Amino acid sequence: MMMKAIILTTINLFVLLAVLFISHHWSGWGLMAQAYRFHGKFSGKQRWLFVSARMGTRADDPLLNVQRPLFSLRSCLNIGANENGVHLSLFPLFRLFNPPLFIPWDQISAKLSHGFLSTWVEFRFREGRGVCLRLNERVGREVVMYSPGKVLESDL
Repeated sequence: MMMKAIILTTINLFVLLAVLFISHHWSGWGLMAQAYRFHGKFSGKQRWLFVSARMGTRADDPLLNVQRPLFSLRSCLNIGANENGVHLSLFPLFRLFNPPLFIPWDQISAKLSHGFLSTWVEFRFREGRGVCLRLNERVGREVVMYSPGKVLESDL
């Protein structure tokens, strides 16, 4: 009985590590960490905890000739904003391959986009090489409010 518990625990640990490693690459977090990795404690005016978002590269997939789907970050993204930029981090359990990020406002552009049933704000990053972050419209607008200049590309 004890051996079965050890085997199941080991399998679960390997599955968790595999998911974290895949999310590091598929979400674009690894690309972002090369330019925007953050060390220290963030002191922000506003924080949003356990936010759901979609993140990934918007490059065309060479095999299927369609855009790659974005990686879903369901209720695990933490966002902080101040006059200097935006801080992104994942829930501590998921941070193993995904360190906290800090992106200065001058490196960010945002665009309001409409889908069939929803509206979102899509953030792009100068050093992110095609990585975008999609937040629902309400949270996206709140984050943009903290920028010192105009970041949103459309008049809302």
